[in-house]
Amino acid sequence: MNAIKTAKEEAKIKEVVRLVMKEIEALNNLEPAPQVIVVVLPPEVESQIAHVGAAMSKRRVVLSPKERFLKSLKADTDKGQMTLDFGLDVEDEGQTTSGFWNFHHAFKAHAMKFSAPTQLVWQTTLHEQNQASVSWNLLTALYYKAGNSPWRLQMLPDTTCYVGVSFFKERPFGRADMHTSLAQVFGAGEGIVLQGDKAVFDKSKGDPSPHLTEAGAESLLKQALEKYALQHGVPPTRVVIHKSSRYWPEELAGFRKAAQGIFRHDFLAFGDLDTRFMRAGRRPIVRGTVIVLGKGNYLVYTNGYIPYLRSYPSKRIPCPLEIIEHHGDSPPLLVCSEILSLTKLNWNSCWFGSSSPITMRFARDVGRVMAELPNDGSVIPKTKYRYYM
Repeated sequence: MNAIKTAKEEAKIKEVVRLVMKEIEALNNLEPAPQVIVVVLPPEVESQIAHVGAAMSKRRVVLSPKERFLKSLKADTDKGQMTLDFGLDVEDEGQTTSGFWNFHHAFKAHAMKFSAPTQLVWQTTLHEQNQASVSWNLLTALYYKAGNSPWRLQMLPDTTCYVGVSFFKERPFGRADMHTSLAQVFGAGEGIVLQGDKAVFDKSKGDPSPHLTEAGAESLLKQALEKYALQHGVPPTRVVIHKSSRYWPEELAGFRKAAQGIFRHDFLAFGDLDTRFMRAGRRPIVRGTVIVLGKGNYLVYTNGYIPYLRSYPSKRIPCPLEIIEHHGDSPPLLVCSEILSLTKLNWNSCWFGSSSPITMRFARDVGRVMAELPNDGSVIPKTKYRYYM
């Protein structure tokens, strides 16, 4: 209990993580080593640190004078203005924001130094009313982390490589502007985690979202295809990219360079739509409904009324996923049906289907854990998703 007595939230998380890592190290050194290590934390610890991350994300980044100066120089350079290189080094500053913003993510990031995957359980979760869902989620997660596949979908072809590309903040604060790309590779095997180059911004194009350079896009997809070929023994015959922002021409050029020699490809970008569609009658729109708004612009309802269950497991109006760009030859119904299928591969939930395809959902989750990796290089990120889940 001494670990949570300090006033600072970051210090509480750091101390609890340190104590837990000592226990995990001892278990990991056993012969034989456990396949999965389960960590159960008491309600007293949960009440102090379980929800710290949400509050920290609203903090403003306090930059040192040196950091503010370098940031202004970078802004001038981005506008095309010539600047002198003063050779300033800011590695010694800003160290107060080096991690420990969210306990779950920090715990997962630091536990990756050990070979056994981990499962975090809050003690209050074990006493929830819906024991069937708790048991399903926990046992399925343990089965997967022990090296097994809980289920596979027959309709997804083994020769297609599905890649999710997203971006994450290296610091969770509201004004932090450092993003890095990452990808998840999905085929018949396990998801593979990759970290790409730094993201770039160009507000002059009217798009505040992070993007990749041509070289960054090419490098990221090449890594993904190499991992796929290593896992399956042969390269894919088709590659599908799911991206969280629109494609710049440079990104498309980079991805196409990397996909040379692949017979087919489909590059899709996801967006948010505020418009809702209603179904005539008393029931919500059916899950799996696809609406084609125009060329390369589709809506797919991953939530909605499920005829098989004769119910709609939610209280809100179903919100569709919007595909705002589609570069490729496959028909809309094919790429949308694949998106719907990929919502069934969330092994961390007993829901009938998730709202997002696993490519995008896991890519975002992995990014949050990567943001908590120690900046001293003491932990090398694992390439398998079981260490992030």
